[in-house]
Amino acid sequence: MNLQILPLKLRDTDLVMELNRAGFSDTIYPLTIFSSEKYGDYLEATLSIPENLRRKKVYGAYFEDQLLGYSEWTIEEDGLHLQNISVLPSCRGLNIGKKLLIQHGYQLMKIHRKTKIVLDVFEENISAIKWYESCGFEKESSNYWYVSEQPKTKRLDNPTVENYPQAEAVHLAYGFSELSVQTFKGKYQVTRLNENLYRMTDSNTYQNQDLLYLLKRLDRKRQLLVISEKPNRSEAELQGISCRMSLHLKNMLKYMYFKSDLGMGGKLHGL
Repeated sequence: MNLQILPLKLRDTDLVMELNRAGFSDTIYPLTIFSSEKYGDYLEATLSIPENLRRKKVYGAYFEDQLLGYSEWTIEEDGLHLQNISVLPSCRGLNIGKKLLIQHGYQLMKIHRKTKIVLDVFEENISAIKWYESCGFEKESSNYWYVSEQPKTKRLDNPTVENYPQAEAVHLAYGFSELSVQTFKGKYQVTRLNENLYRMTDSNTYQNQDLLYLLKRLDRKRQLLVISEKPNRSEAELQGISCRMSLHLKNMLKYMYFKSDLGMGGKLHGL
């Protein structure tokens, strides 16, 4: 198969949204930015920026100009973060996913001078975890996704939102946004998802009364989604557990050397 890995074409954003929806359970999907009805608009706005001027990279696997699968990456300081990867159900088993992840991932590592790929996958997705492990990925840590109502709280100091007008404009355009909240205990980044969730990745969220007070004043109807490194909220409902996995360059090279199904033929191209 003469497969080409190319920057995603604007015409294919709707298909990418369908693949995103199929990749999550009904419980987890609403907890992601992909559930926003305007995520396609966000993706189109991202793709309109020249690729060399943005950290987010989105690629499609094309055969005869038809999209068969795609991968979404973020270039971070300590490596590449694979945000999403998916292949059309009718095209699975053709090594398209491995070419997006390993063959093209290796090229991205060389271009951006990185030595590690990281990704997050939910533990309930056993087949995906086994697939990543077969590609050389190893588990690093777990995160617990809790949802709860906003608790009763009181203000102790004077918390502020530093970017509210900008966040409102972004939310109107794309259905999700990030608030930068300054409190006496430090600065917090809070993601607003659709019209029903605040999402935070700091496990100390519930200990910051000022943060909780401010969020409740802004919108008391939203629930709290807290992603924590350890199980610590008995009054919150656990929605799922995500697993952080990583693939280091040396393991990738070892995998590529022995896998003839990627077209390597027992040697590493470009070395």
